[in-house]
Amino acid sequence: MDIDTGKIIAQELDWIFRNEPTFQAHGNAFVGKVGRTASGDDIRIRITLPEFYPVIRPDVNVLTEIRHPNINSNKTLALQLLDEWEPTYRLKDVISTTRRLFIRSRTSITRGVKDISMLEGKLEQEIVSLQKQIAEYNRKIAEIKTDQLQKAGVDVAVGGSFKISRQMDAECQVLAINDLLELITIKFEEADIDQVDFFRLYRKYIRELYIATRELLQIEGPNYAEKTKRPITS
Repeated sequence: MDIDTGKIIAQELDWIFRNEPTFQAHGNAFVGKVGRTASGDDIRIRITLPEFYPVIRPDVNVLTEIRHPNINSNKTLALQLLDEWEPTYRLKDVISTTRRLFIRSRTSITRGVKDISMLEGKLEQEIVSLQKQIAEYNRKIAEIKTDQLQKAGVDVAVGGSFKISRQMDAECQVLAINDLLELITIKFEEADIDQVDFFRLYRKYIRELYIATRELLQIEGPNYAEKTKRPITS
């Protein structure tokens, strides 16, 4: 079977650009983050592609000074994936496998970490909590709006109150989802959630943020982002 190395490299570059913003190309090598230590240092690796990649496996070096049973004395990373390398494997397989390795054995490089399932469960709980907060904000907004309109002698069924509700609801959504996206990003950078879960959650909430932002732009106009003095997209 013929392998178009140039085409594969181009596909790898495109995938890195779209899915791994921390990784940068340096000639025939890619350098980026795969997690964090307990002291907050980034765990960075360099993946070097040989001349006949992917027929020949890449080399992976750990650039961060850490002790780990899978890191050899010359800083190369020992992975079962590399030992059993197949030409069908790609950079995404190397990166995701490396992240999972450091997550599973994090006790070897940190000052003791909780079980990863507990961390993932905590993240899910925080997401549910934020969703409940959004619902609570919307309920309070509705109560305040109804009370103010009634005090002003306006029937709450009048259509003019709809614009007020849209604006306040969208503002709460934007603030809450921005905070949620920041939390998810931190958890990913600290290797508390893996790449698959990160992108699943990020895509879900970035779409909700886009919808809420579009609502505000329709109500407030294009100058809304400048007025709030904070970005409304991530």
